[in-house]
Amino acid sequence: MTSKHLGINSLRTYISAIQLLKLIKIHTYKNQLYSAFFALLLSLMTLSCFSMDDSLRLHKRIDSMQTLIPTVHDSVKARIYITMSQEYQTVDRLKAFDYAKTALLLANKGSDQQKIGVCLNYLGDLYWFSGDYAKASDNYYKALKIYEALKDKAGMAISYRNIGWIYQGQQLYKQTLEYYFKSLAINLELKLTRKVIANYDDLGIVYKYMGNYAEALKYCNKTIQLGKEFKSTKGLATGHGNLASIYVAMGQYDLAIENYQLSNKYHQSIDDHYNYAEGYVGLAECYFMIQNYYKAIEYAEKAATIARKYDYKSTATASYRLLAE
Repeated sequence: MTSKHLGINSLRTYISAIQLLKLIKIHTYKNQLYSAFFALLLSLMTLSCFSMDDSLRLHKRIDSMQTLIPTVHDSVKARIYITMSQEYQTVDRLKAFDYAKTALLLANKGSDQQKIGVCLNYLGDLYWFSGDYAKASDNYYKALKIYEALKDKAGMAISYRNIGWIYQGQQLYKQTLEYYFKSLAINLELKLTRKVIANYDDLGIVYKYMGNYAEALKYCNKTIQLGKEFKSTKGLATGHGNLASIYVAMGQYDLAIENYQLSNKYHQSIDDHYNYAEGYVGLAECYFMIQNYYKAIEYAEKAATIARKYDYKSTATASYRLLAE
């Protein structure tokens, strides 16, 4: 991580630790938790950073890709820069943006419309994860126009799904469903099973937000069914994670815990650190609701550790909020 990222994390960690200390003083009736909270306080005050081994491996991969750049065509260079951006996505967001923008410039230079669409969608994803929905939406719609002109149905399905994410973030669920179903229809037509799994997953979540738990459970179970059938670890991971979140909304915490644990098992096997951390947040929430505070603290601390290491701001905020409670 850059020194700038370390400084931001230090400040966030310090503030959260001070808030926890105040809460420890208030919750005097939980004397038996003092030692756990004090250990947690010390860990929050200690900055987690990208390990030396991780850094060396990352730079080795980047160096290998950079040696290829002078030897290949611009369209291939664009793909390499996207790959380098993905390497930095959870480590250094600024570098991830720089590489993604370079990829877009190269794709434009070569007038490769399909590659331009890929770069726009990926850049939109970076903005989406950064919370800049306006810029994310702008890139997604630009990509959609390109795919429509090319009559590239697979590309259109990706863009429809991405635009659905934007509407979901704005709680405009009617429009969200419209774009999710557009994406699903194309992926079913093209028999893109892994894309269909993602569509079912999205539909399960938006129906949960709408309070339609019957439809939410239906689509999440479709995700899991297809995940098993086609041995999609990612599909099983997200399917069980989203199923768990539905059970939380329904107040069925035992089923939620069971599914979060299954989800985390799959996420861990594919090194999906972001969703692994989110699973820990979910487990902490469940244990907090059933008043098992030891387990709640244990999982919230695990989530916070991963969030600090990879600079997942929303996950860090959620884990600190749970710890403060």
